[in-house]
Amino acid sequence: MRRQFISILLALFATWPLPALGGQKSRAHKKPKSNMADTTQISGVKLTADLNYEQLKEGETLLLTVSIKNNSKQAISYVDRSASADFKLDIRNERGIQVGLTKFGQNFFSSRAYYRVVTTRLEPGQERQYVIEVNKLYDMAAKGDYSIVASRTVQIPSRNSIVVTRSSAVKVKII
Repeated sequence: MRRQFISILLALFATWPLPALGGQKSRAHKKPKSNMADTTQISGVKLTADLNYEQLKEGETLLLTVSIKNNSKQAISYVDRSASADFKLDIRNERGIQVGLTKFGQNFFSSRAYYRVVTTRLEPGQERQYVIEVNKLYDMAAKGDYSIVASRTVQIPSRNSIVVTRSSAVKVKII
């Protein structure tokens, strides 16, 4: 068990994760129903990403809800520190250039000070959701279109393997 836990930790540190926190929702925009993306299932694990807005004004909080669902017949497990630390976000602007971190994001990721490290086990059919405050950690201050893909490492103990599962891209426009 300890060996599996260490394997999961090493795999997570190898795939640098991304931020998640709480935030305010603007009442200016309605949540789009069409801006939900999910990945093709990898080993029975499905990662789904959903944004609170399809379009938002500069300075408003952009929340990404990431769901991980175990559609396999076997339990899966993963290290659970915080959504910001556990999910890796690939955020690109309309020219395909990856965006950088905010000062807060730089401090958050450089500190690696996580206050809890637990192994989460998802039984078949179970699902968990996590919320990440994207623009607090990533520099999305410039107006324009952005795409976001979330990924995370999970362990499939019955196969003794570690896989990285990814969501499809979700898009947002900063106006």
